[in-house]
Amino acid sequence: MKKLKNLKSIVFRVLISVLVIVLIIFLPSVKLSQNQDLQNIYGVFLGNKSKYQGIIEIWNIDSFEAGNRSKTSLLNEISKEYQKKNKGVYFMVRNLTENECLGLAEKGELPDLISCSYGVAEKLRPYIREFSSIDEDIFESGAKEVILSADKKFAVPWCKGGYFLISTRDKLEKAKIENINNIKLSSIAFSSGYVVKGKKSDKTVYSLGFGNYKYLMPQMALKTYNNSEVGSVSKYAYNENQNGTSPYTAYCEFIADESVILLGTQRDVFRMKNREAQGKVSDLIIEQVLGFTDLIQFVMLGKNLSDDKLFVAEDFVKFLTSVESQNIILKSGLFSVTNIDNKSEKTGIMQNIIPQNFGNYIAPKVFITENEINALQKF
Repeated sequence: MKKLKNLKSIVFRVLISVLVIVLIIFLPSVKLSQNQDLQNIYGVFLGNKSKYQGIIEIWNIDSFEAGNRSKTSLLNEISKEYQKKNKGVYFMVRNLTENECLGLAEKGELPDLISCSYGVAEKLRPYIREFSSIDEDIFESGAKEVILSADKKFAVPWCKGGYFLISTRDKLEKAKIENINNIKLSSIAFSSGYVVKGKKSDKTVYSLGFGNYKYLMPQMALKTYNNSEVGSVSKYAYNENQNGTSPYTAYCEFIADESVILLGTQRDVFRMKNREAQGKVSDLIIEQVLGFTDLIQFVMLGKNLSDDKLFVAEDFVKFLTSVESQNIILKSGLFSVTNIDNKSEKTGIMQNIIPQNFGNYIAPKVFITENEINALQKF
C-alpha cells in the first residue's frame, strides 16, 4: 500500500511538471484580441482595482436595536463583499456611542462614513458633506420622502426597523380579555391594565410597556397606526414615570409581568420567538404597527472626504443600497429601504414572520431636533 501511494505521488508530480512546461511553451503564443482587456480579466478573477487604495473608516452609532445581529456586523459583512469586487480598499468599522463620536468630531477627528439614526444625525450635521448624487428611484416611498426632507442630499437610508405589539394568550387571559382568538392588540393597548392584590402591597400590571429612550418615538408609531384613536384608556394604561426607559428594560418588565402588551421592535420579536422555541412562553400574539417608523439608519459622508476617496465612499454607499446588500439586511431581521422584490426574496426572517408590505410609511425629517423629538414622545 505504501509503495502504491508513493507511485501515485510520483505520477501526480510528473503530470504537474508536464502541464507547467506546456503552459510555458504555448502561453506566449496566445494573443489577446483587440477588444480583450487585461484589466477586465483581472476583474473577473481577482476583482477590479479600487480607484482609491487605502482604508475607509466607518463610524456606526446605534440608537435602536437591530434584528438577530448588530448593524456593525452587517456593515462589516457588506464592506467585505465590496472589497472582493474592489481590490486595494479596506474598511474599518467602529461602533461608537453618541458621546464618543461627538467628542472625536469636536476635536476634528472625523471618519469617512457615518452610520446613525435620528437625533444623532442632527448633531453631526456640521461634520458631513453632501452626496454628489442619489438615485432616489431605487428607494421605497417612505425612504424617498426622508431623503427629500433634507435641504440637500446629506443622508441616505440603508436599513430600517419596525414596531410591533406583542403579547401572549396567557397574559391576555390574566387581564381577563375576551374573544382572544380575534383580538387586535392595538384595540386594547390602553385598556388592559389591572391590579394584583397582595398581602403587603398591590402590584400594578400596566396595559402597555414600551421603551422611549433618547430619540425613540414608539408613541408616535402607535398614534399613527391607530389614527390617533386609542379607544378607551384606563388609569393603568402605561407607567407615566417610564420616560427614558430603554427598549431592553421595557422587554424585561414585560417578561416580569409588569405589562400585558409590549410595544417593541423587531428585536423583541426575535427575543420572544427564542423564548417560544425554548418552551418559556407559548401562543405568541404579534401585531405589526404600520404607518410610521423612526427606526431608520442613515449613512452620511464625512466632510473631509475628497478626490478618489470621496468617489469610492459614494460608490460603497451605492453598493450598500444595492439588491445584494439589501438581501443581506433582510436576512438579519431588519427591513430593506429600497424597492427590492420581496416576492422573490423569502429568506428574510422578519418577512417570514410578518408578510405585510412595509414600504409606505411616515418618518421624521432627517435632521429633526431633540426638542422636536421630545414633543413627539407623548401620547
